[in-house]
Amino acid sequence: MPADLRAQKLNPDRKVGTYFMGLPLDKLGVGRGEVGNDFTSRIWKGEYMNEGIVLAEQPAVSEGSTRTELSDQFGRTLTYLRVALTDRCNFRCQYCMPASGMKFFAQEHLLTHDEWTRIIGIFANLRIRKIRITGGEPLLYPKLPELISAIRKEGEIEDISVTTNGARLGPLAQTLKDAGLARANVSLDSLQSDRFTKITRGGNLDKTLAGIFEAKRAGLDPIKVNCVVMRGENDDELADFCRFSAESGIEVRFLEMMPTLNTTGGKHSFVSVSEMLRELMMSQIELMRLPDAPGETATQYQMIPGGSIIGFIGAVTRKFCGTCNRLRILPSGYLKLCLHAEGGIDLKSLMRNGTTDDELRQKIIGAVWNKASGSEFDDKRYEKSTTIMSQVGG
Repeated sequence: MPADLRAQKLNPDRKVGTYFMGLPLDKLGVGRGEVGNDFTSRIWKGEYMNEGIVLAEQPAVSEGSTRTELSDQFGRTLTYLRVALTDRCNFRCQYCMPASGMKFFAQEHLLTHDEWTRIIGIFANLRIRKIRITGGEPLLYPKLPELISAIRKEGEIEDISVTTNGARLGPLAQTLKDAGLARANVSLDSLQSDRFTKITRGGNLDKTLAGIFEAKRAGLDPIKVNCVVMRGENDDELADFCRFSAESGIEVRFLEMMPTLNTTGGKHSFVSVSEMLRELMMSQIELMRLPDAPGETATQYQMIPGGSIIGFIGAVTRKFCGTCNRLRILPSGYLKLCLHAEGGIDLKSLMRNGTTDDELRQKIIGAVWNKASGSEFDDKRYEKSTTIMSQVGG
């Protein structure tokens, strides 16, 4: 950023809030209607490219506004909402929850079924097009088929999916499909029964695999398997997972372990995407890189021969913040704008204090405008992270 910033007067009557790097300028000691300037004439529209700095104005939104698109000051359009229905889970996976002593939201602090349907309807009006239902374990939510059916009736929602550990997926797959669920991602961190039980602290591999294949029979498509790769735990199973994909036709995605409050092993368990690819090459698994799909978080490869799709999600080493299109709602009704950055609003309190739908829309639009540009990871992040994965749903 240039050292010799010069003040440039702007229209003082303009009804905007002015932001610099996501912060109100009055918090940075710059008065309304003026900014330090050595930037280009494009500064009010976009980016100071050489310094990676963005200066933007928060648009005024009038009462009763018909504006229906969610966007932030960095030019990203938000169309994907992840809703964590519950923080409860029937597993205690090493990278997600402690073995014991987990503190859950009290029942009165959770959104009710009616509150979920109301807030999702509001987001549908704001042009959210994809809903992913997460947790905790979302299949523990007692009214899940009813909620999916209610979401499906929101004509604007084009895609409803779920992320689950699969333990309860078998008996529910057809019911969820009939309610309107389109597809499912299933967490599966080992193909070895004893190891699976150890990583999940109690899970049953056969039950999860049965859920995967029952979901496929029910017509959920695609089914994707998510495997969090951990050094010394399952990093020797990458080739086995690729062979599983080739035999089953189910896409497998390998995930870097993100720093969270309850991550076991910390940075010492971390395996990068580059390491995973080297391991597969040494195992004589041949992969061909596919073009990046818009909004896709996974870097996708195709197995040769066979054509199975293998994805790699480098949330730490290959971040996709610049194209992020997602928002998250916690079970408590808190709208979290970024997985690993601060910022959001308490939708539950607003709803329970009588805020109208139109007022909620305006508050959501304003909050999303200030979504952080991204988050930074370093070695210390594994020790100091406060993210609780079972609350935010990944």
